[in-house]
Amino acid sequence: MAKSSNLESFLEANKSYMDKFGDNGSLPAPPSRKTFILTCIDARLVPYDALGLSIGECHIFRNAGGRVSDDAIRSFTMTQQLMGTEEIFVMHHTQCGVEGRTNQDVVDLIQKNLGEDASHLDFLTCTSARASVSEDVDKLKDCKLINPGTKITGLLYHVETGQVEHIC
Repeated sequence: MAKSSNLESFLEANKSYMDKFGDNGSLPAPPSRKTFILTCIDARLVPYDALGLSIGECHIFRNAGGRVSDDAIRSFTMTQQLMGTEEIFVMHHTQCGVEGRTNQDVVDLIQKNLGEDASHLDFLTCTSARASVSEDVDKLKDCKLINPGTKITGLLYHVETGQVEHIC
């Protein structure tokens, strides 16, 4: 593996972060808003800024597409059972890299670039970010590992304007 070209700047930026850290180290692990946000890894989407959050308020889980994967369910189940989280927000976004692609597209790309067969993986691609919000909310509502009565809300973040739209 190659050496990181970002390491030095990250460590330097961390010094400034530490100077402003204050008493954040004493915050409790359970999120104060009792909320879990599932969203995409896209660098244009910063949930803390888009939703006006501060450190310690919500658990943020990110994956490609912000999709309800087995690991997202595992993580929410743990935060709900261990830390009392009561609410889930699923936030997808416009211009997502997984939108308009098929699982086979990704499998083929991996085969071409790495020479590896990834056909056993579900990359959770989608045809529409708007439609996938509703699909993922429905999947969570049907999940037996989530407490009955859990509030589940679907949002769509518009990377063009920063607007957060309530979908379902």
